[in-house]
Amino acid sequence: MDEERGLKAINYNLSLGIQLFDFAPLISRTFRLARAYQRSVYHSAYLALSESEDCDFYTGDKRVYHDLKGRFEKIKWVGDYSLPKE
Repeated sequence: MDEERGLKAINYNLSLGIQLFDFAPLISRTFRLARAYQRSVYHSAYLALSESEDCDFYTGDKRVYHDLKGRFEKIKWVGDYSLPKE
């Protein structure tokens, strides 16, 4: 990808209004969750954020979902999500 196209892609993504979070305050909790659930730090960071923000954690990773459902109450399977009817 050339520089111009790359910068357009970055600007487009920034324009979506996606909220960014600082994970520094969640590092200890992320590590504890990774050890407790035998998950990667990558997935555990999202689990920690889900707890911190008191929101559901939707995943498309079937293995993670099946391993954690019943153990981490906020985990949801993305395939079960349905759009609100207009």
